[in-house]
Amino acid sequence: MFKEKVSIYPHPSALLEPSRNSVLFLLFKVAFSSLIEEARFHSFSGDGYRQLQVDTEFLKYMIPHYISSDCNLEGVDACSSLLNLLSDTMAAIGERCTDEASLVESDDVLIDSLDTVRAFAERVNAGEENAEKFVINDD
Repeated sequence: MFKEKVSIYPHPSALLEPSRNSVLFLLFKVAFSSLIEEARFHSFSGDGYRQLQVDTEFLKYMIPHYISSDCNLEGVDACSSLLNLLSDTMAAIGERCTDEASLVESDDVLIDSLDTVRAFAERVNAGEENAEKFVINDD
C-alpha cells in the first residue's frame, strides 16, 4: 500500500538523459515489469518459486553494481524503485505458486536464497569467480 508507484515507460515526448544510469534504469524497469506480467500467466512449483527467489535476490544484490545508489531519476530513487519492482515480482510469483508448503516456508527459502547470493559474492570477492561477466565497469 505504501510502496511508491513506478512508471515503467517514459512519456513519448520525454527526453532520456544520455547516461549509463538512466539507460540501465529504463532497461531494468521494462525487464522487471515484463517479468511480473509473465509471472501472472504461469503457475510455479515449489522448486520454481525457490529458484526465482534466488534469482531476484541475486538481482537485488547486483542492482547497485549497475546503477549508482545516489541516482535520482524521474523524481524517484532509481535503486529503491527497482528493488520495489523485484519485490512486486516475488509477490506475483508467490500468488501463482501451486505448492503452498513452499510459501509457508518462505522465510526459510528467503534465508537460503540470501545465503546462496552471499556465498556467490564471497567467491567473487575472493577472485574465484569471473566477476567481469556480471559487473559493468566505468572504464
